[in-house]
Amino acid sequence: MPTSRHCVNIKANKDIAVAIFDSQQLWGEGVGLQIEAIAEVVNLKDSLKIAKIYGLRKYPYGGINTKRAIQFIKSMVFDGKSYKIYKITPKTVWMNDPNSSVDVRVKIDLKK
Repeated sequence: MPTSRHCVNIKANKDIAVAIFDSQQLWGEGVGLQIEAIAEVVNLKDSLKIAKIYGLRKYPYGGINTKRAIQFIKSMVFDGKSYKIYKITPKTVWMNDPNSSVDVRVKIDLKK
């Protein structure tokens, strides 16, 4: 929702940090990503494209068409306010060094 803490914070400062990892990994054996990025609200024009991509993940065998994508976008409206879809553009990405015996992160070259 536009009034959620995340939305308010992103509106004030588009620089964000994201961590992606599998929470089911065993302690001390986990590998994940740490990301510094810029967050932007996806405009309405691109929302249909994003809804189709999301729909393919949610319904991988049923397919997604424009009608279902529009239904998805409409389902994101609550009390006249709509949920926001954000795009993140990574600036810097690190991963845990799987060969290190201590917690060390390794920068990933995004230009390759």
